[in-house]
Amino acid sequence: MLARLLLTCFGAVILLARAPNGLPPKKVDPALANPPSTLSLEAQAEKGDAEAAHELGDRYAEGRMGLPKDQRTAATWYQKSAALGNAGASSDLGWYFLNGLGGLPVDAPKAFACFLAAAQQNHVYATHMVAWMYEYGRGVNQDDVQAAIWHERAARLGDIDSLAELGWLTEQGRGVPKNEEAAAQLYAMAVGNGNAQAMNALGWFYIAGKGGLAKDYETARRLFESASVLGWARADGNLGYLYENGLGVTKNLSTAMTRFRMSADEGDLLSQAHLGYLYESGQLVEKDPEKAFHYYRLAADQGDLPSIDGLIRVLATAPNIPQEDAVAAFGTLTRLCEKQVGRARIALALALLRGTGASPDRVRAHDLLLDEVGVSTSSEWLIRIARILESGRGLPEDRPFAKQLLEAVAARGSAPARVQLAKDLILGPAQARRQGVAMLEAMGKAHDPLALFELGLLFQNGQGVPSSPLKAIDCFRASAGLGYAPAMFQLALVYHLGLGVKKSFTLAREWYLKADAAHYPPARGRVRPDGSLVPPLEAAVPESAPSSSK
Repeated sequence: MLARLLLTCFGAVILLARAPNGLPPKKVDPALANPPSTLSLEAQAEKGDAEAAHELGDRYAEGRMGLPKDQRTAATWYQKSAALGNAGASSDLGWYFLNGLGGLPVDAPKAFACFLAAAQQNHVYATHMVAWMYEYGRGVNQDDVQAAIWHERAARLGDIDSLAELGWLTEQGRGVPKNEEAAAQLYAMAVGNGNAQAMNALGWFYIAGKGGLAKDYETARRLFESASVLGWARADGNLGYLYENGLGVTKNLSTAMTRFRMSADEGDLLSQAHLGYLYESGQLVEKDPEKAFHYYRLAADQGDLPSIDGLIRVLATAPNIPQEDAVAAFGTLTRLCEKQVGRARIALALALLRGTGASPDRVRAHDLLLDEVGVSTSSEWLIRIARILESGRGLPEDRPFAKQLLEAVAARGSAPARVQLAKDLILGPAQARRQGVAMLEAMGKAHDPLALFELGLLFQNGQGVPSSPLKAIDCFRASAGLGYAPAMFQLALVYHLGLGVKKSFTLAREWYLKADAAHYPPARGRVRPDGSLVPPLEAAVPESAPSSSK
């Protein structure tokens, strides 16, 4: 049965592989049992002996047999041996071009060509590297089909890393029908050959009860511990998850945090991002913006977009960032900006406004923020920053630029920015107030839920318009009907507190539940299991922290 499952998975070639923990390490060939002298090797190599030239390359690369460690000389011998058709030398030369070693330039296409030449001779590691380079488009156009073909070939040649990767591909159904049972079998085979990635993955199968396996936290823990000993960073994060939630072990937050830190320090992105969240939110530990910044910075350095957002939030709160983290973050954000990654420009602009990691530079910061205008995923952040700059709470007050930024975002079609401009006008003199109300009314007629919600607040509070609880409710209902969760929650409060209307716990309960179903955090837990309501001024059930897993 196992053989049939394995062959079925090997036969499926349209696959997409998961990113490994960094560049696959070079696998060093074992030294010769009875090594000849360097002089005799040189004589043989000069006569065209490819094996001798390869061995000389290895000796200089590793500094063996009394030779100094000399990458340049090693590269020379690898080139000579590869030219004579030696697969091992071609593979080593591919590694040198991939990493720019031995005086050779970083040249991914040449690296790929070298690995391919060796793989065509069934060199196991080179075959794995061909698959890896196809997966990530390194030196060759990204091609999932070719990546799968070469991973399959590497697994058949005995490469256990590729076997584990095929397990993951089968689990995810990336390019092939999803088959968790077959994935579990592949992971089990790789675990039997000591593969840490497969141990970690199979451990999660036992946690979730996937692939036909019964939930078994004890087995999961043992697998994670074995993977941890082998250096698989994510396994430590998964052990932290078990201790954080008391799954198969006694709940121990101190042990959980220790494991999360171990995993993060070993480079695991999920644990880095999770720790950033924990320290920012105060979940499990006391709030610590500096530590939150540190871990978000580590994850952002790996291109994690939510962690870039975390840096934005922390930078906007004006903490004192330690110099080492500040300088490192500035370099990371500068690099990410050059690559146009996510909202790195916003984070870098905040660092420049605050002088975090570099001298303050308001002009450059303004340019970066304005450059971000028009990016659909950034408008909410830019509006927030404009409001902070307007108030001077967390960043140096700059009302003129705040208005310029809001107007720029609004001009690109952002309804929330137009609403904010209208609200700013309403805080001004009478003529400006009328203009602001007119803007909101026009947007409300165009069925903008945020504008309707803000109009409802104006009528409820009598700000800029005559107070009218009924008109407020009409606006809130229209906004809620368009799916706006804050309006649902506001209606619940109106009926719960009797704001201008008769109290109705039935209607309050209905709107609390609707807001909760729309995933509005303040509504969570407002309706108790017995149907009663939590008093409005009391805290409801807090949100749980996201897990760091898999």
